[in-house]
Amino acid sequence: MKQPASVRPVPSLERAQALSDEGSVVEAIEEIDRLIALTPEKELRLRKVKFLLQRRNYEEAECELDLAAAQAPGDRAVAVARAELFVMTDRLPAAQDEYERALKREPSDEPLRLARLRILIQRGLSRPAAEEIRALATSASARTGLEARLCRGLLALKVHDHRAAHSDFNSLMKELPKEDPLSMRARFYWAASRAVDPEFRRRHGMDANERKPSKLYL
Repeated sequence: MKQPASVRPVPSLERAQALSDEGSVVEAIEEIDRLIALTPEKELRLRKVKFLLQRRNYEEAECELDLAAAQAPGDRAVAVARAELFVMTDRLPAAQDEYERALKREPSDEPLRLARLRILIQRGLSRPAAEEIRALATSASARTGLEARLCRGLLALKVHDHRAAHSDFNSLMKELPKEDPLSMRARFYWAASRAVDPEFRRRHGMDANERKPSKLYL
């Protein structure tokens, strides 16, 4: 008796994610491509972008984001994904533009404002960064206000005001539990700031000139 031909299972997002989780990213991309062929939805393209970024396939990820943007003009999730891709590929002005456009539609969106603020700091745009920090510290939610204080410390670190940076990082470490993610980030940047503080290096017998300028990754 002739055996029936094997039937390929219907593609599913759950299977694609499971493949990605186990490290089979190429197979995950193939699975989600089958899904997109059936229903080319924006959400599926965004998930594919995540898989592509795991393989550092930035060019194809950008193509998928362009398609998603065409499907859903002005969509917040697409704008954020595009901005994150631009940050990963060291295109900070383009990332800032994405956040600016998103904020024109949702000017009170605090996560978007914080994301743009981090770009301003990385680009060394001290004046607009300081203005946004003040605005967030006085008008945003309590948690965002704490995030703004961390950013103030990062801005101080960027402009080599190590005393001010230490003060902000220390205050967060004292106010928040050790296991709080924000406290942990403050502790990380506090340690990093010590490593580049000339006064600290001299006090501990370290050569103040042996370090090279490095980028500030937020």
